[in-house]
Amino acid sequence: YIHRVGRTGRAGREGQSMTVLLPFERNQTDKLSKRGVRMETIGQKLDPRKEKEITENVRSTQLQVRSGHSILTPNAEAASKAFLAYYVANRGDLDPKEIVEYATEFALHTGLLEMPPIESKLVAKLGLEGLMK
Repeated sequence: YIHRVGRTGRAGREGQSMTVLLPFERNQTDKLSKRGVRMETIGQKLDPRKEKEITENVRSTQLQVRSGHSILTPNAEAASKAFLAYYVANRGDLDPKEIVEYATEFALHTGLLEMPPIESKLVAKLGLEGLMK
């Protein structure tokens, strides 16, 4: 699931982004590579200095999200909700309970302390009654 990666480099400018793939999405890397996206996997054949830089950037961003950053925190919440809705709509063989677990894990990795609350109307529309806290 890629949330707003296209906004990192616009109008010919360069940009960097991080794409998080779930285990069942590993085949997506081939599609991205064919489109000219340069991929580096953290922890696998990555220069130790680059890995340290990425890790520090992620930790810094997570702390800002946890501290209620006026832009990052609402974006992390929106991305987590969009992640959940996307996978419910495009779940394939995934069980809805698994999707909620993945979405919660995604939210935690953005720096949120929990999955943001989902409006009950949307929970019902997604068929997730009884699965959301």
